[in-house]
Amino acid sequence: MGKKLPNSINLIDTINPPGDTFTIFYEWTFTIGRYLLIFVQIIVIVVFIIRLTVDRINNDLTHDINNQVELLLQANVRQNEGKYRNFQTLLKDLDSLDETQVKYARTIIAVLDSIPGEITLDSFSFNNKRVNSTFVTESLDDIKRYENFLKQSPEYSDVRINLEIVAEEEYEFSASYIIDKQEEL
Repeated sequence: MGKKLPNSINLIDTINPPGDTFTIFYEWTFTIGRYLLIFVQIIVIVVFIIRLTVDRINNDLTHDINNQVELLLQANVRQNEGKYRNFQTLLKDLDSLDETQVKYARTIIAVLDSIPGEITLDSFSFNNKRVNSTFVTESLDDIKRYENFLKQSPEYSDVRINLEIVAEEEYEFSASYIIDKQEEL
């Protein structure tokens, strides 16, 4: 009989065959999958931080825009915007006017500039040194102050004020007066 070979353990052969699904998944999870999972988590955290930053910037911009829109929607800003737009149009037209028209244009600008901010100009006409205008305001004191200004000013004469109550806390009045002194060139 031949010599008996001692029993040995073969460390090269695997316990599970190489095609076993569980073994492949197990090896992948603890080698490649672990690093892939860490990489994906880092990407998610970076994207989350970027999103928070961009959202904060967007919210700040939205807040600033809303504040500016709210400011522009106030009644006195809209009134002043129309007034200054008309002034700008008048100033552009000054280049094409002759000397008499320039004098009248400056007179009209002076008249419009003397209107207080609390009073809204509704209509305006100027003919042969006579000014006729219609206004809307919320206070009788504003009307009284404007009337006193016109009557005390040496530039205006024959001042007439007609008052009409449109609604509660809203008054419409018309002013008619003659301009005695016009702007000199």
